[in-house]
Amino acid sequence: MKPSNERRFSYLLSLLLLAGLVGGVYWILSLRLQTGDVYPPYSSLRADPLGVKVLYEGLSSQGQLSVDRNYGPVEKLDHDSETVLFDLGEEAGEAAAAPDSLNQDWESFVSKGGRLVVTFLEENTDPQSKKNFLWEETPVPSPTVIPRRISTQAPELTLGEKWGFSLGFKAPPETTDKSITQERETFQPVTVLRNGDGKLPPTLLWHSGLYFEKLDPAWTAIYLRGSLPVAIERPMGKGQLVFFLDSYFVSNEAMLNDRHADLLAYFVGEKKRVVFDETHLGVKESPNTSTLIAKYGLGGLGAGLLVLAGLFTWHSSVGLVPPTERSPEKEASARSGKDFSAGLVSLLRRNIPSRDILAVCFESWKRTFVGDRKHLAAKAREMERELSGLRAGKNIHPVEGYLKLSAILKKKK
Repeated sequence: MKPSNERRFSYLLSLLLLAGLVGGVYWILSLRLQTGDVYPPYSSLRADPLGVKVLYEGLSSQGQLSVDRNYGPVEKLDHDSETVLFDLGEEAGEAAAAPDSLNQDWESFVSKGGRLVVTFLEENTDPQSKKNFLWEETPVPSPTVIPRRISTQAPELTLGEKWGFSLGFKAPPETTDKSITQERETFQPVTVLRNGDGKLPPTLLWHSGLYFEKLDPAWTAIYLRGSLPVAIERPMGKGQLVFFLDSYFVSNEAMLNDRHADLLAYFVGEKKRVVFDETHLGVKESPNTSTLIAKYGLGGLGAGLLVLAGLFTWHSSVGLVPPTERSPEKEASARSGKDFSAGLVSLLRRNIPSRDILAVCFESWKRTFVGDRKHLAAKAREMERELSGLRAGKNIHPVEGYLKLSAILKKKK
């Protein structure tokens, strides 16, 4: 294989390998995004058993409902009294003990007529044994006592204190199946009963040991584990709050094994718009080039630009027209005689007629060498008379005239 062909083949092989690498990475990422396991549990973008994508797509298929996702603060959500907000998979202890200032967007949403449905992550171990549960902080002793101004303001209320609820824990029964070793399956679900009559399912299988206590009278228990409320609702302003201490029944797994359409219909109520909040799960929209490309469907344009860039690089490094092969005799003849003097002679021949070349050379010499040199001035006048005579004559070769002018210049005084 010739050197030029080898170089072209190496560049083509590099482009093919690069294209294969990019395609492989894109394929792997697309598989991860399709299953959705890169997203947190109970995300509407997650398609495995821990996600709620089935619920999202099921509600989207209902023609009378508008279903969206929220990737920003709830306070900036464009909503009205016909909107229900799904906040699924919340941390129960953190939400209950969070300062009320952090959840004012919830209260603002509900007070304007919205319906807020919050389902909390199931807990099978006592949360009090975990660090930072209920946002408790261990004080750090200071080596010096710094005087500080005593605040006259009352301490900020937590969300649970303001809305009138707190959390308790009663461990669910452990499973008797010793072959199951996964932590999630070491506890059996318990049966909770509907409180009163209604259109909700009379019983549900419950997968969490949390329950509500110290409830404000405005709350109404929806489901009870014995006498312990595990799902509650209350009016607030023009809207409603709905809290469930288990999220299993909205998961993709429950849609297959333990689906309750009447419960899901209760969540939506009579609202016309459903919004799945992703912000509290850490899935936020950060505007950048990739999001703009995805938003406006410019993926094909980006791929085309990459292909054009690759072709331009290839064209710049490897000529598409094969080089002309020359024999050694042609190479030698092309290089012979191409020095500085030969180039200058060729330039003069193309631009100055032969009858004028002697006069042009004389004028250039006169400007360059005569100047203030008085001993050359007389010779220059004599040479000029000789040049006039030569130009008046015919068939005078420039070399012959040059020799005559040189003879005048060489004469001694």
